[in-house]
Amino acid sequence: EAAAGETEEAIAETEAEEDTEAAAGETEEAFVETEAEEETEAETLLETESEFSIASLILGNETESDLYDAAQTEEDLFGYTETESDLYDAAETEEDLYDYTETETELPPAPTYNAADYLVIDDDGYKELTVQVPAAKQTTDVEVNDQIEQEFQYVENYDDYVKKITSGKVKYGDVVNIDYEGTKDGKPFDGGTAENYNLEIGSDSFIFGFEDDLIGKEIGSECDLDLTFPEEYPVEDLAGEDVVFHVTINYVGEMPELTDELAEKLSYGEYDNVEDYVQSVRDEIQAGYDEEHKNEAYTAIMTSLADMYPVEKYPEENVDYQVDMMMKQFEAFAPMYGMDVDSLIESFYGMKVDEFIENELTPSAENALAQEIILTAISEKEGITMDDEELDERLAERAEAEGVSVETFTGGLDRETVRSYLLQDKVMDWLYQNVRIEDIEETENYYTFGNETEAETESVFGNETEAETESVSVNETEAETESVSANETEAETESDMADETEKA
Repeated sequence: EAAAGETEEAIAETEAEEDTEAAAGETEEAFVETEAEEETEAETLLETESEFSIASLILGNETESDLYDAAQTEEDLFGYTETESDLYDAAETEEDLYDYTETETELPPAPTYNAADYLVIDDDGYKELTVQVPAAKQTTDVEVNDQIEQEFQYVENYDDYVKKITSGKVKYGDVVNIDYEGTKDGKPFDGGTAENYNLEIGSDSFIFGFEDDLIGKEIGSECDLDLTFPEEYPVEDLAGEDVVFHVTINYVGEMPELTDELAEKLSYGEYDNVEDYVQSVRDEIQAGYDEEHKNEAYTAIMTSLADMYPVEKYPEENVDYQVDMMMKQFEAFAPMYGMDVDSLIESFYGMKVDEFIENELTPSAENALAQEIILTAISEKEGITMDDEELDERLAERAEAEGVSVETFTGGLDRETVRSYLLQDKVMDWLYQNVRIEDIEETENYYTFGNETEAETESVFGNETEAETESVSVNETEAETESVSANETEAETESDMADETEKA
């Protein structure tokens, strides 16, 4: 009986071990399946990234920017999917990310056609054009100061430099250091907790109400924020849900006096003194305004050329090609929103796909082709060409400006299609240099900030008094801050638009 008992016990142990091994095997198998699913999701996103880079080179339309406008920004709280987040964690730089997401996708070449079959220009009217555009904005000291303060928020070893304000009340424009924990039905939810997070009040980077509810709260205090995630929030478990954030306001961070050491930090070692660094920031902002002015001139020039040289018909194969390329963008975007392409278009534009193609994409494709035909006709009349060497040089310059490889920048387009697009850019550059462009002054001064004097707007650049510095620093009045923020937003928006136009 004892021996039988021991045998039975041994059998039980063996069965338990087998069960454990089986469970481990199932767990391992489940883990492998999960990894495979995540890899599939990642591949889908990678293909989306690669395919969507088409828009950086192709088409004179607003499809891409429309989608971004309609969607929540990437900076929205908890807006990243796990796949995207993992992808960004795996890539240390933007170039690494793009290299990581490259695919072998090759897009079909654009059908060839003879532009002379659709338009021949036999006069010099385009050389006699006069277009009027608003004069380029001029960078102000306030904008430079604001830009430097923005860059300071991301300086290495921020805590070693920041001036910590531990008393008073939170106001619009403050950069607050907070701890927070989000709960739903009394339980913390994934991704809803952080410590020592620097949040700019008014940046709209958290869900609606979070930042506004912190205004007026005592620095150093704790509070609960009762909020609701938007219905269209991309995380299904949180969309439309009521949550509570318990927030501790640690301090408000202010930028200290700008020193040579800090200037070197902010410029990542490129400049070792305040004067050169500040000038570089001013030049960068002004370059954006100059580019905006140039793009407005381009638009005015093309509008005039379209009136002078109307294109009456289009190569139908190329219209279909352009429409197909735009639809590929929507097809790439749809999975990121958990939709098929039909649902995506109906959600964003309120149309069925066929109706959307007829009313939106086809006219957009025809407009892009009209521009291509007109610019090709001018290039043929002026003898403007682009050989292989120049094509390679321009591609390298554009890819470097975007911070990506040439292969990523072209997005799978064939060489001759890319040559056609860059040749159009070259013709536009030629026109910009050869037509008469008249600057007109706008009645509204977009960068007038309250009643501060010139001395007060010099901010952190000279030896101004502390009181003068405060008038344009993080401690400016709420009204002044809102003015700066509003104009900053407008400047950023216009800069983004300029970037989109340049890419197109």
